Amino acid sequence: MGYFKNQDPQLYTLINQLPIEDRDEKILLVGYSIIDSLVNFNSNSGGLEKKHDEVRSVHEGLGNAIKVVSLNSHIQDPAFNYLCERRVSVESWFKDYNQEKTLNSKLLASLLYRQERISEPIIRKLGIKLTQSVESEGKHLGARNILLGDYRTIECSIRDI
Repeated sequence: MGYFKNQDPQLYTLINQLPIEDRDEKILLVGYSIIDSLVNFNSNSGGLEKKHDEVRSVHEGLGNAIKVVSLNSHIQDPAFNYLCERRVSVESWFKDYNQEKTLNSKLLASLLYRQERISEPIIRKLGIKLTQSVESEGKHLGARNILLGDYRTIECSIRDI
């Protein structure tokens, strides 16, 4: 988690730090980064600590997006390239997904419960809801409040799709 050495990561900060001017591309990258983080999430903890781990996984995914897009600013449209990589990762996971597969992420399970099929319009809606929620809520204060607040923000955004 080297990206977060000197700061407490949170959705508000991470989404606002994404170096992408095109709002539609930013929304898609937020949605795909979050879904990609959740499909690859793995934790042996339970209860509240597992929720915290899920949020940390999402923070790490968004942090990676910021880092990759920033470091590759010398190439044409680095955000689009990273978005394509996340899209391929998510689509291949869902292609291989079956109902018997155990999901480690409660947030992803909640999304799959509400949506029979996860497609780009659903991921776009998640990105829109999440970005709007983060903009209206602002920053959370305190490490515990950040993790709980961000979990609730993601959970509510999924529920509102």
